[in-house]
Amino acid sequence: MLRTFKIIALSSFVSIGVIGLVLYLSSSEPKRNWVVISGHDGGKYHEVAKALRETLTDKEDLEIEVRTSLGSHQNLAELANGRADLALVQNDISSDQEAHCLAILYEEALHLIVREEVKSPRQLNGSVIAMGSREGGTEGMAMATLAHLGIRAGKFSWDPLDESLTKLAKGELDCVCVVTGVGNATIGKHLAKGKLTLLPIGSNPYENLKLTYPFIQPAIIPSGGTHRIRTIACLGRPSPPSGPGSSWFAAPAWRRRMPMQ
Repeated sequence: MLRTFKIIALSSFVSIGVIGLVLYLSSSEPKRNWVVISGHDGGKYHEVAKALRETLTDKEDLEIEVRTSLGSHQNLAELANGRADLALVQNDISSDQEAHCLAILYEEALHLIVREEVKSPRQLNGSVIAMGSREGGTEGMAMATLAHLGIRAGKFSWDPLDESLTKLAKGELDCVCVVTGVGNATIGKHLAKGKLTLLPIGSNPYENLKLTYPFIQPAIIPSGGTHRIRTIACLGRPSPPSGPGSSWFAAPAWRRRMPMQ
């Protein structure tokens, strides 16, 4: 599992921004102790952060502490208040905090998960829909999609993903919206039980949504055999390399970059 995430984390074809707000001292010595803020324990952000820690500590004499969080909004706040040096943040998150993108890691796609008896978005009018943590990044993209589909929820839930999917299977929720990497292990675990499925959101959701929510790109979620779900993902922005063999980059405001070579 961690080896897979190493490959993902070092790839240039991915689209979560690893963002850093680092305060440097006047010393010429490079920074060796880093705090990386990720996401829920067991979630994709947390696994990626642990893989990054393993990769960097293998290559450099660094001490990296990985901390959990409730999601992208909290991560930006932690950077701003100095409690973290690096964070994983969803690309379409807006914030007034000053932070600098270092690399694009992997694509995050919108998943709408329902019980198998739900066949159409119209069945979700008046339903209870989970959006994940309020400090996470799902709400913006999900709300735009629900509005486009004409879905008017009766109530929203803000529980973590694993808890929400358990409640969905029990009938306590009607839909779980989550923006996450394709192949999320928690989603896979619940889909494998047979009661839940991914809800299609149209033949070309990107074309339908790009004018009202321009922070997206087309995405595909494999759904067994040759079946594929067309959806949308956070817009990935190309990141110029900071040096040979490196996919990280430092913004001009940085005085020196993290030792990676």
